[in-house]
Amino acid sequence: MNRRIKIYFTILLILTIVFLCGRYLYPPHSAMIPSGDSLEPPSKIHILGTDDLGLDIFSQLSKGYFTSIFIGIISAIISFIVGGLLGVMAGYIGGTVDFFLLAF
Repeated sequence: MNRRIKIYFTILLILTIVFLCGRYLYPPHSAMIPSGDSLEPPSKIHILGTDDLGLDIFSQLSKGYFTSIFIGIISAIISFIVGGLLGVMAGYIGGTVDFFLLAF
C-alpha cells in the first residue's frame, strides 16, 4: 500500500478513535442544547469550551465528524451502484445507448 494512503488511513483512524472515546467516555452533552454558559473556557466539563450559545464545542465537532463520514460513505455507495448499473447497461446493450451513456 502507498505510504500516503497509510498516513491518511492512520489520521482517519485516530480521529475516529478520539471522537468515539469522546462520545462514549466524555460526559454526554448535546450538540443542539446549551450545556453551559456562553463562551466558557476549556475545562473538565467542556474539553474545548462552549460557543456563544453555550453549546459544547467538542460535541459539535464529534457530531459533525460522524455526520460527514456517514454522508461520504453513503454517497460513495450510491455512486458505485449507479455507475456500475450504467456501465453494465452500456456494455450489454451497446450501440446508441452506449454512445449516449458515454456522453452523459
